[in-house]
Amino acid sequence: MQETPQEKFNRLSRLWNTETKHMSLSSDKVMHYAYQQIIDMGTGAMPFILQDMKANLTHWFWALYIITGVNPVKPEDEGRIHKMADAWWAWGRDHGYVQYL
Repeated sequence: MQETPQEKFNRLSRLWNTETKHMSLSSDKVMHYAYQQIIDMGTGAMPFILQDMKANLTHWFWALYIITGVNPVKPEDEGRIHKMADAWWAWGRDHGYVQYL
């Protein structure tokens, strides 16, 4: 049986978190093959990425930027994880990736 997009995201996200939790460099984390496979899912991964980021403050910012080509985070909010997540959540809502807020 083939995985649903949600199942694929969940599997890859768990793998990424497990295998990169000891890494300190963000650049190493985003180059991990599971993270790259999530990026390869394209806009189909957006609802799952946004939900995970909102719930867990997971650092999906690079993936979101690569998938969308935009960065809705204000320059003064760079590095402020809660503000960055809120900016992406609002962007996702405004662009139809978040249906329930």
